[in-house]
Amino acid sequence: MKSEKPPSDSKRSPRFLLLMPDDVRDGVTRAAAVHGRTVTAEINLRLRDSLSNEGAHGVAPSPGAYAVRHAPTAATTGEGGQPLSDIERAMLVGLKRLSAEKQLALLTFLK
Repeated sequence: MKSEKPPSDSKRSPRFLLLMPDDVRDGVTRAAAVHGRTVTAEINLRLRDSLSNEGAHGVAPSPGAYAVRHAPTAATTGEGGQPLSDIERAMLVGLKRLSAEKQLALLTFLK
């Protein structure tokens, strides 16, 4: 008797195994948490952006170009576009001084 595979879910995108250095994975995970996205959504957004910029200009964007274009505005404004208070700015400075692992742990805890 032949074993049949279950029908594939045609609506689901194929999975892709991606190996990456720990620092890259940590950076993507941290960026996803900061932007309120899943890691998959963060990777897809960055890849789409990179590919569309490469196609438009014929060359790959310089390293760091993505970060500049997509920098979160929370560093300069709070809710409703109001300027950050001194306390909020001090909290951001303190957060930036933490290691990447501690930043991620804190962001995960605050979710």
